[in-house]
This record gives sequence, C-alpha cells and structure tokens, in this order.
Amino acid sequence: MVPTCRMLVRQSDEFGRMAVARPLPFARTRVLLLDPRTFRGLKAGFSRFAVMGVHDVSKAGPSKAKATTPGATYTMNVTTVRLGWGLVDVDGVKAENLLGVGAVYTLSKRTSLYADFAHKIFPTQSANTYGLGIAHGF
Repeated sequence: MVPTCRMLVRQSDEFGRMAVARPLPFARTRVLLLDPRTFRGLKAGFSRFAVMGVHDVSKAGPSKAKATTPGATYTMNVTTVRLGWGLVDVDGVKAENLLGVGAVYTLSKRTSLYADFAHKIFPTQSANTYGLGIAHGF
C-alpha cells in the first residue's frame, strides 16, 4: 500500500473565527511560517500504522500558548491501539505534559468501544485520568 500524508492549516482572526482551512501537499510543510494564530496538523499512514502531529500557537493579549502533540496508531483487525504525548507551554513556561495510551474496538461501521488512560504532569502536581465508553456515529 502506498503511504498517505495529509496536512491541514487553519488560521483564525482575532475573534476566533475560521479564516482559512485548506489541505496542503506534504512537500510544502517545511516552508510554512509560524503565525501566532495558526493550527497545523500532519498525518501520515502506512498500511496499518499511522503517525500524526499537531502544533498550535494561540495568542490572547500579551499571553502566548504553544501546544505540541505527536501521536501514533496501529490497527490489528478490529482493534486500534493509540499512543500520544502532549506538551503545553504558556508564556515560555511548561504548563502541562501529558502521556496517553488507548484502544478502540470496532463493533460495526459506526459503533466502537474505547478505553483511554492518560498521565498529566503539571508544574506542581500530577494526575491520572481515564475514559471508558461506547461511541456511535450518526
């Protein structure tokens, strides 16, 4: 199977409204300039394995927040295992670090069971969180 790669760039105006949303070819990802109101995501799939990443920069007044979140998925028959990491910096100070792992079991084309676990690290404490459930698309 041929690898696939997609990238989405969204820019919003000062009121948070979407101004631009367009897919870009993979080759152009290296020449994009960092806009303080820009969300960039990239996903590449190779048969049953996929890697993805997002970089988001938001600005509100003098404050600036950056979020970086790479992740990966691996599909085995009807089960998909996923792994992700995230880092949030606010005004140059590490505000949150997150490591998550999860699995999705597909019951039908529109219905699946999921289980997720995440460990969050804040500057002064850490916490664990989890999610279990069923998802159905309409």
